[in-house]
Amino acid sequence: MVQTRDLTVVSLPNEQCLVTAVDISASIGEKEHDVLSVPPELTGKLTTRVALLEVLASGAEVVAISNVVGVEMNPTGKRIIRGIQEELHSAGLAHLELNGSTEENMTTSQTSVGVFVTGYSPRQQLKLNNIKNGATLLGIGEPRMGQALLEKPNLEVSYQLVRELVKSQDILELVPVGSKGIRYEASNLADLNGYHFNEFAKCNPEWLDQSAGPATALIIAVQNESVTAFVKKYPEAYLLGIIE
Repeated sequence: MVQTRDLTVVSLPNEQCLVTAVDISASIGEKEHDVLSVPPELTGKLTTRVALLEVLASGAEVVAISNVVGVEMNPTGKRIIRGIQEELHSAGLAHLELNGSTEENMTTSQTSVGVFVTGYSPRQQLKLNNIKNGATLLGIGEPRMGQALLEKPNLEVSYQLVRELVKSQDILELVPVGSKGIRYEASNLADLNGYHFNEFAKCNPEWLDQSAGPATALIIAVQNESVTAFVKKYPEAYLLGIIE
């Protein structure tokens, strides 16, 4: 078993792997002590999105999902679960059975929801620690969370985009960006591959350290010789730097 970034990779016989990811949201909902007031359905949707994108970006196929909902089933839990199911539908995964638990023994005054996603893949198809001779890092999506996300809810990073990118031989790795920001994730990606991140970003400099909340931004490691073609196909992409 190996942990890399926010993923755990479990080796199976015949060069197969399980890939797991988990995400949690707390104090985001409609309960008395929640910090950010949003419908519970949205809390369920965005928490699910993060864990799904982590697994899909690795190159694995999502095969199972579970939730831990730290509120009562009725009414809040049902609304959170409805959001989870809506997100599965958006991701083309409505066929998956959702397993989970709610809190029925204690009265809760804050919303909490965790989502655990399991994927399956042949080892050679995984795009993890896959950079051998350096790469160029590009980004797609504006990092935002909380009120900024509520004010600008249309997300540039979609399931369709991630699935499209993960199939390309020119794409070495994909990193959905979360609360630690673009600069941290880019440096961590370089470290995990035994390289250094040489930053010369061509985007809003404030974006580099902002939380990207529910994976509103994506880092793409592209083979150096394929960068021109990539930017032509995805003109919304912005340069972050190189791994060397």
